[in-house]
Amino acid sequence: MSAPSKRTQRSADGALRRWGETAIRPTWITMSTAIDTHDLSKQVEDAIQLCAITACNHFGNPQCIRPAAYAQLHTTVRLLIQRFEGFGVSATLQKGLPKEAEDSLAAIHRIEGLLKSLKEAIDRGQLLQFSSLVTASVFADFVEQAEELLRSGFCLPSAVLLRAVLEEHLRKLCVRHNCFPTCSKPTIETLKQSLATAAVLDKISVKKVDWMAGVGNAAAHNLPSFQERDVQELFRATVDFLDRHRI
Repeated sequence: MSAPSKRTQRSADGALRRWGETAIRPTWITMSTAIDTHDLSKQVEDAIQLCAITACNHFGNPQCIRPAAYAQLHTTVRLLIQRFEGFGVSATLQKGLPKEAEDSLAAIHRIEGLLKSLKEAIDRGQLLQFSSLVTASVFADFVEQAEELLRSGFCLPSAVLLRAVLEEHLRKLCVRHNCFPTCSKPTIETLKQSLATAAVLDKISVKKVDWMAGVGNAAAHNLPSFQERDVQELFRATVDFLDRHRI
């Protein structure tokens, strides 16, 4: 990693100022906010430049990076990664981030490599594809947990978990099809209505969502209407819905 030019230094300093100005505000992206991939790509580029600056901030030995400089880089990248929560890849990126105590040149190289791969995925429009793969894996885990609970006779918690899977899938469908509800706290009902209006869900699917949500809500609130015999069908219906309406 070569020493940065004065122009690179000024650009990185500007990146630091911008991060300092936004540090007191929430920086993660939620399902209900517009996702500007161009802005994200620029912030990833700024962080890559910050890697070059940090690599030169040592005690006369490139292997001895100043802890304060590395901590600043690590915090910047960690906050940046949180902004990808709406794509479903934040946890995966966090796992690839070196620990804050690893204030070494090798750790900086690992961060730089992670950021460059991330920027390439953004610029090539591959981020949503990656997100879909991660989402499918996470949902599969939850569905398997619900099935195990059901098999063990724990019908109520199984139904509650399946309801959560349904709601999150509806959220991601709304994001995918650019029809997220404008209300501050979307529910399964408002998510379903938005998807129906956008012709993502047909009448049969809408009725199916109504039934699944009804069983899930009865379980979540432990209502007298909850029937354990409905959970087996809820499980089958949820698996079928995820398969028919993939993200």
